[in-house]
Amino acid sequence: MKRTTLYILCLLLAMCTEGFAAANLQQADSAYKARNYYQAVALYEAALKQQPTADTYYNYGNALWRVKDTAQAILAYHRALALSPEHEDARFNLQFCQQQLAQPTAAGEMFFISLFRRWMQSHSALHFAGWACICFACFFVGLVLYRHTERRWMAYAGKAVMIVALLLTITLNILAVWNHYATANDRRAVVMQATPLYKAPNASESPVRTLAAGITVTIEESQLGGWCQVSLPDGRAGWITDKALQTIRVGVATQELDL
Repeated sequence: MKRTTLYILCLLLAMCTEGFAAANLQQADSAYKARNYYQAVALYEAALKQQPTADTYYNYGNALWRVKDTAQAILAYHRALALSPEHEDARFNLQFCQQQLAQPTAAGEMFFISLFRRWMQSHSALHFAGWACICFACFFVGLVLYRHTERRWMAYAGKAVMIVALLLTITLNILAVWNHYATANDRRAVVMQATPLYKAPNASESPVRTLAAGITVTIEESQLGGWCQVSLPDGRAGWITDKALQTIRVGVATQELDL
């Protein structure tokens, strides 16, 4: 009896949370359409606390861009893509914002490696796992053709289907695991305010350069005292204070990353 009551209470709580999130989203969309962008930002933030989704992060990023908070907009688009790598609108807007900031790009990277990296980032582990299941089903189709046909050419065709399907299943499963690992260990962060980049974790030295707000970096090392070693896509690296960073992974501080 107590367990049933607990289930009912949890169900009611989930329904209420979903209802509040839907109400905030509706109000946020209305505020955005009415060009009340600051109000839309606040309402999208409230909706994200209740039910974070890729679409909500995308709309939140659009509202932030309208109020000229580029760094927060870039972070929102990154988080939308973290939840749904196939979200092409978020990807397009992220690239547009980064072009406005002159985001450093990978230096000396081969074209095919860059193409493969972008292709992996644009798909989720679930996407690869789904295709692996389809290929595994094709393997059994080929097995049936190979074992239960009297026509030689159909047996050869079935054997070929088995081999190709098995190779694709293994490859897609490897890609799914690789993608899941990369997502679960994402060490990227966004610089939220213009901050100096140092050669060493020492603010008394002269900075190498100043990183603009909105630049995406990868955290390589974290030290006590609030310092993080970061690397840029163009290969350059240095130290900045962790107060200037927000990780793309929601709810994970720089000190909590698996470095």
